[in-house]
Amino acid sequence: MKKLELIIEKNDGLFWGRIENKGNFTPTGAGATTIDLINDIKASIEDYVEHEGKEDTFWCKVDVNNVEFDIRYDLAAFLEEFDFFNLSVIADRIGTNRTLLNQYKTGTKHPSIEQAQKIQNSIRGLAKKVVEAQPIS
Repeated sequence: MKKLELIIEKNDGLFWGRIENKGNFTPTGAGATTIDLINDIKASIEDYVEHEGKEDTFWCKVDVNNVEFDIRYDLAAFLEEFDFFNLSVIADRIGTNRTLLNQYKTGTKHPSIEQAQKIQNSIRGLAKKVVEAQPIS
């Protein structure tokens, strides 16, 4: 099974994605959900191979029905996809306000590199707590 890095961004109410630096083609796609986006990316690859990419030694070997995506999210797409993370809790953990985080989520503002790192570390900390939790059955 081939593994491909898929970069996902959120803009204009849609998830947008691309796969970079593979063969002679950069597949792109969009969708209302990440599933829709992945299906659009797969269709883009199939169309390319069927038409102008018949000689592309990389993409001709990709079976879109047997591919795994290593998904990388921009902050807005991540907060939209994983909306169960409470923005107020994240804001409290990094010492900022929820309104600013919501602006990052909607794309009306963009965090600095340092702020994005704080948010990422906070989310990883919350995820670690979830993974380590031992519910009583």
